[in-house]
Amino acid sequence: MGNDLASYRASIGLFNLRIKHHGNVYYTANVHSNAFICTHLILKLLRLLGSIGEHLKLVLCLMSTVVLLCSGDIELNPGPVTFGTRHLKLVQINIWSVRNKLDVLVSELGNYDIIVIGETKLDDSIDPSALSLNGFHDPPLRIDGPRNPGPSGGVLVYILNTLGVRFRNDLYHPNIQGVWANVICGQLKFLLGAIYRNPAERVKWWDDFCTVLDKINFEREELIIAGDLNSDMLADNPRSRHLKDIINIYGLDQVVRQPTRITPNTRTLLDVYITSRRSLISKCFTLVPICSDHCPVVAHIPFRSILKSKKAFRRRVWDYTSADYESLNDSFFCTNWEELLGGCQNVDDAFKKFLNEINAQTDRFVPNKEVTIRPRDKVWMNGHCRRLMRARNRAHRTAVRHNSPDLWAAFRRARNQVVTAVRAAKTEHKLKTEGLINDEIVGSRSWWRLAKKLLQKSTDDHIPPLALEQGGRFR
Repeated sequence: MGNDLASYRASIGLFNLRIKHHGNVYYTANVHSNAFICTHLILKLLRLLGSIGEHLKLVLCLMSTVVLLCSGDIELNPGPVTFGTRHLKLVQINIWSVRNKLDVLVSELGNYDIIVIGETKLDDSIDPSALSLNGFHDPPLRIDGPRNPGPSGGVLVYILNTLGVRFRNDLYHPNIQGVWANVICGQLKFLLGAIYRNPAERVKWWDDFCTVLDKINFEREELIIAGDLNSDMLADNPRSRHLKDIINIYGLDQVVRQPTRITPNTRTLLDVYITSRRSLISKCFTLVPICSDHCPVVAHIPFRSILKSKKAFRRRVWDYTSADYESLNDSFFCTNWEELLGGCQNVDDAFKKFLNEINAQTDRFVPNKEVTIRPRDKVWMNGHCRRLMRARNRAHRTAVRHNSPDLWAAFRRARNQVVTAVRAAKTEHKLKTEGLINDEIVGSRSWWRLAKKLLQKSTDDHIPPLALEQGGRFR
């Protein structure tokens, strides 16, 4: 098995070019493209077609060369690229103990840039390495709650490793379960506060919360507070009035409007986003509960970006190993190229007809299909998991609409099926990967694909800004 750089680049389609020649004409052919297969067969065909004129032979040869030049790009069907305004996606969830739920969490919410988890119920016995997620800063920002008598409360924050982060230890308060950090993304910079408040806390907790807010310079820092403060913003009671008064005093804004915890008997808004500027969050909405009775709450933060889009897109893939080359060769042989191209008035029309005929005949004899590429999906996600997730989402919408105990029970069963399916898919993927590692006869293409997957190689060339100790950053 060749594992040199040239083999790797060839196996993934980078500069995968072979030098070919026909007479005195040299050209480059990409071995994964339709153009190479069709032109290679056409050049063979030209040697057999002695009856056609030399002029048409030359035209076909030149067109074949043009097709090859058009197909010699470095990236094969790279997918859409969008530039301009992008949204930094922030999600928060009260997970009611994060233990044994990371698999489900990363499968459902791993595509977000910042993940805030409340009520983690961790203690010092949990090693930070056990909480690491690929693609995020390691270790995650974390604060554990008091033992009462077992672990309670706690906050965990995952931030994408392409974002600049500076932990704000100066805002720590012993009575507040909160994590504070400056997040830097290009020209965007804001202070993130992830907080969890135990519902049994007394009124003094709000005074301590105000003490922390007094340390923040609102004239120089944009602020976003995310967390479960256990204060129902939809109700009018003393507990909710405390938070509403603080928001009014400091000139802040609470942007969540939908209930975040829905049960057969109650609908409450406990998980909030509080910001110093309303336009800092362009969109806010809730998702279906995934592993607790709290809905994940998503916030979009707009900023200017030149990163490649990672949205799902459609792509046509070709199975060249199963192609019927003999029938393809016969089809080219039987094509009346002189009649096809003879009526063209200019070279552009001739080229389009020539290329369309090649693509049409290749489509008949080379198996192909359209697939959906999801760049941000986890490698173990499959169609079965996605179908169960859609069924769970429908069950949740039905339960919320009709508020029947049977429908809520059906939703919980659907949610448990998703959790089971995701864990099974991840286990199956792990066993498959171990089998490829232990396989002694794996090809170079599979070897490099596996190495890229295990090393978590990213195609993004974005470099996070360098943060200074004094709070500034290099430009």
